[in-house]
Amino acid sequence: MKETRKVHDDALKRCRQNKLDKLQAAQQKNAEGKGEKYIAAMNYIEQYHSGRCWKTVEQARREFELLDSDPKRLAAVKEQITIRRRGFGWEDVGHYWSKDGYTYTARELFDHFVNVVLEAERTRDIPTEPDVSLSVDNRRYTLGTMTALTIDERFHAKSGEEFRREMIEERDRREEERETDRAARLQRNVMPEFNDELIGFKIEFCFTYLDEEDGTEYPAWCDGVIESIVNERLRTVMIRWNADKVAEGDALVSKHPLMKSCWNPKNPKQNAWREYIDGVDS
Repeated sequence: MKETRKVHDDALKRCRQNKLDKLQAAQQKNAEGKGEKYIAAMNYIEQYHSGRCWKTVEQARREFELLDSDPKRLAAVKEQITIRRRGFGWEDVGHYWSKDGYTYTARELFDHFVNVVLEAERTRDIPTEPDVSLSVDNRRYTLGTMTALTIDERFHAKSGEEFRREMIEERDRREEERETDRAARLQRNVMPEFNDELIGFKIEFCFTYLDEEDGTEYPAWCDGVIESIVNERLRTVMIRWNADKVAEGDALVSKHPLMKSCWNPKNPKQNAWREYIDGVDS
């Protein structure tokens, strides 16, 4: 009987361990999926606190109308809705992009943003961090003749604080390795007007450099301040560069064009330009 009992106990232990392993694997998979959502939500919350976000009806109408094409208006208003829905977790302010074969227009989504999203925002608190839970369901299970057990801390691959810290570290890693570009996401949808108000504008300007090891070119952003307007027709300005980042022998002030087609492009290129965002190094 003792041998039979031992075999039964060993089998029960293996069963318990298999159950534990499965629960841990399921939570790890769940955490990975939530991790991407958490990083996305962090980015959306950061966008809300930047010049990219439309916070008033007046600002929204002005920037919506200044965008020079319907695809740009559509992309911009979708982003404004998504900042609140995915960043803040406000699912009730979302809107279908299309339904039953009908695709909503930029104007229709804009009306929803103004009348529903901004109206809801007036009476709600703005979250400072994503509300993404890592907890697994408190299921109960029975093994053999064991009493029902509640999942305890052994089943948690990471604590909530560990999860948040790792997601912040992962976001920073992606930024350092140039997989993402936070500064690009925080830019205004509409470029600044080219006039004397640009004087004093904190700017980032993109140059391409040659990698001497493999002969390839790579883009690099340099920051400075617009010192003067040189030619309004040619859209050229004088830029005083950040002295801490100017290589020995390079000019501290130089002339450059601010072409409309080069405002905050999707992929960095020579002569691209955008606003320098304090606290976000490129």
